[in-house]
Amino acid sequence: MPAAAVQLFKDNRERFPESGYAPYGLREAYNATGNSEMVEMLDKEILVPVTISVTVPASTTAEDKLYLAGNNSWLGNWSPSGVEMKRNDNGTYTAELMQPKNVEVEYKVTRGNWQTAEKDTEGNDIRNRKLMIEPNSKTVEITVQKWGDK
Repeated sequence: MPAAAVQLFKDNRERFPESGYAPYGLREAYNATGNSEMVEMLDKEILVPVTISVTVPASTTAEDKLYLAGNNSWLGNWSPSGVEMKRNDNGTYTAELMQPKNVEVEYKVTRGNWQTAEKDTEGNDIRNRKLMIEPNSKTVEITVQKWGDK
């Protein structure tokens, strides 16, 4: 491993301890050194595809955009507009993501900001959704009960 990659790996482990996932730092270290071939190899080893499918409340319009916000860089580091979801013809939304395997991720669905984040049926905040990323591909189906502003 190039010395620059080793140093960046160490730096990233200190800067991103919340990831709790050493290969993430390794991937970023190789990426920063411009070794895209190694990044592709690491991605195949540490990331798996996950599809999240969301059924939305009737108050959701066809013009609404949905996003996933979550606790890692692949989910936008809790940006309320982290990962834009695709609207399907049947009114559901999907996002196809790559996530680090054997890691539990936390996430929520928003319409672009925290005021429009998903709520429970009574309009109260919900806990973060949690998903354990298994070594194989998976599809997760969830239902949003209500939006924060509707």
